[in-house]
Amino acid sequence: MFRGPSSPLPIRLVPPRQPCLTSYRSPRSDNSDLLNHTKIWQACRATSAATTFFDPIAIGPFGEEFVDGALGANNPVRLRWNQAHDVWGEQLRGGSLQCIVSICTGRSRFNDVFGIWATLRALATETGKTAEQFRREKSDLDDDGRYYRFNVDHCLEEIGLEESKKEIAAATRRYVESQAVFRQTQACANVIARRESAFSSVFWLDGRSEDHLKHSLASYASKIPHSQILNSNRDAPPTSNDNVNAVVAEVLNWLARPDNTDWLLIFDNVDQDFDQGGEMGVYDIRRYLPGDHVSMLITTRLARLAQLGDWRQLSKVDEELSKAIFKRRYGRELVLDEAGQELLSLLDGLPLALAQAASYLRETKLDATAYVRLYKQQWDELVRSDGEARSPLEEYEQRSVGTTWMVSFEAIRD
Repeated sequence: MFRGPSSPLPIRLVPPRQPCLTSYRSPRSDNSDLLNHTKIWQACRATSAATTFFDPIAIGPFGEEFVDGALGANNPVRLRWNQAHDVWGEQLRGGSLQCIVSICTGRSRFNDVFGIWATLRALATETGKTAEQFRREKSDLDDDGRYYRFNVDHCLEEIGLEESKKEIAAATRRYVESQAVFRQTQACANVIARRESAFSSVFWLDGRSEDHLKHSLASYASKIPHSQILNSNRDAPPTSNDNVNAVVAEVLNWLARPDNTDWLLIFDNVDQDFDQGGEMGVYDIRRYLPGDHVSMLITTRLARLAQLGDWRQLSKVDEELSKAIFKRRYGRELVLDEAGQELLSLLDGLPLALAQAASYLRETKLDATAYVRLYKQQWDELVRSDGEARSPLEEYEQRSVGTTWMVSFEAIRD
């Protein structure tokens, strides 16, 4: 409490409350009244209601009055961090947080209104103190190059909010072009470029069977922010089929939200279609597509699934890439003698066939000559069986994959 020089009454400065006008439901408090009734322009007006230029504004169903956000948090980095922590929890400490950029508008000039110059000056310098304290508290972010602070420290002291923009622009340009700040902005841009992704989340789902797919979907429930699905489905692993179905339904409903667009859903290895009928594990993939407002990728050998959207046929790889794939699974170079060359020719540039054959040779210690002999035996048997009944191999342009699989299967069975 202090007494102004021209005021007979003491003035008490009470620390203002610091509400956050968010566009999402807050996990910490019930902000539904403001969330459901406040327009974007009203939130902006409430945040920027500088006391010497604008009157306070009353918003929300109860007419709550708001003044300049700078009076309560001239540097809101801590408030922003706390909000993010409420939503994502300890994920912020991992790789989920890409970068924090804090931009200050410089030191402002205050008129000596009611003799409270010292107090307003303290509010102005609070931004720098908060920035330094935050940097020290979150030193790991600074060390990793994930926290950057920019502030025009000089040349704005005598420029008021009501004055021309050209002085502000000139001072800011001089600041940005200084060597130290230029290096920092380049480092910040490089970090963002390396970490930037078109998607905030990628769901990689095992599409081998419906059961695998359901459990993959259920496993991502824990990644969804708090309060956006039921905590019982989010935090506890499903223990029964009914629980799995309930969690899957919640995850799909969350993905289907029209405003939820920044994720990629990958259905991997969808090779059994419900049209085949009677096969174990077959299912209709369309039941698990949550909408057409987001990005989805299906890897499959079922040509009929191309009708679900844009499709690309992955052709066979060339000899150099074939050798690279083989080496990766085999653990060493394939000797390109007569048998090695014949083996590459039989595998026909199909990545899965190459991977299966290389893995088989690594585990069994056989050489290429022995594998070629086994391959030809299985090929003949596969051709004979395919002539007797409809085979899933009708889905493939080449039968090399089926043959390498049968070679591996026979080894396991024996």
